[in-house]
Amino acid sequence: MSNKGDFAIRLVELFKKNKVTTATLSKATDISEITINKMRNGQNINPTVSTLLAIANYFRVSIDYLINGAAVLPSKSIKIMDLDNIEAEAMELSTADFFSDADFAVRITNNNYKEYKKNSLVLISQRINYKNDDIILVKLNGGHALCTLIVEGGMYIGKSLTVLEKYHNINVENILGIVTGVIWKIN
Repeated sequence: MSNKGDFAIRLVELFKKNKVTTATLSKATDISEITINKMRNGQNINPTVSTLLAIANYFRVSIDYLINGAAVLPSKSIKIMDLDNIEAEAMELSTADFFSDADFAVRITNNNYKEYKKNSLVLISQRINYKNDDIILVKLNGGHALCTLIVEGGMYIGKSLTVLEKYHNINVENILGIVTGVIWKIN
């Protein structure tokens, strides 16, 4: 960090500008109120990356802004769809510059995924160069799923990330995109 007080000053300004309480930020990000208060008071000048990411996501600023005071760049918006009902009306998320490669996001709407909490947002890029071990969003009979891609002899197989770990034969045209990031919790 550049100066012990710079990060704390920016954080306090974000609280005031957004009319947010410590309790509200704590609940939305799963960061303890004690940790948040230490950052606001300049006592914690070396927060973890996951803490910075959660705060940046909540206030919709970049991590670079939090630590260096860099100008907040205009952000794009991406659509958020429920994984269990992708065709339903989507809401939008304004993204910070470090999520610029995401084309849309899906919300995990159940507890069936081992590695994603319910209500997590999984960021998806629609690039088309798939490779072994990519985490993909795929359209399957009866819905959509997140799978680890296995490429064998020109065949595409998806190993479901759900607790059941089913295997699916995948047609490349049914791959909707590749996971590029996750926002664990939004308010």
